[in-house]
Amino acid sequence: MQRPLKYRIIAFLLNNFLRPLLLPLAALIKGIYWLFLGWWLDPKLHRKIHEYLVNDVHKWLAFLFIDYGASITPNQKEPPARFDFALVTLSVGDLIFQIFRGRGDVTLSVASVQKSK
Repeated sequence: MQRPLKYRIIAFLLNNFLRPLLLPLAALIKGIYWLFLGWWLDPKLHRKIHEYLVNDVHKWLAFLFIDYGASITPNQKEPPARFDFALVTLSVGDLIFQIFRGRGDVTLSVASVQKSK
């Protein structure tokens, strides 16, 4: 079903005239943000989000640390420093747990340290 002519004309005008004017403005705003705030604020916020996840892991999985001697190990690959992404890697015996939190979702991955034969 085709949209009425009025809506097609408005969509055409927005896509062909307004959008090209707004794209450079958006790039300018992004550049100003990075110049004054982003270069120091983004890494600071990312570290804080990572610390929140580490604290939550200690709270939620305390039994792994107490009963099984779990330890937090450095990540092999860091998630992108965008939004609220955070990754924590735990070593528990011959298992590796990776807890990833991003945009409200939490994902838990479990793998063995030993290679399967």
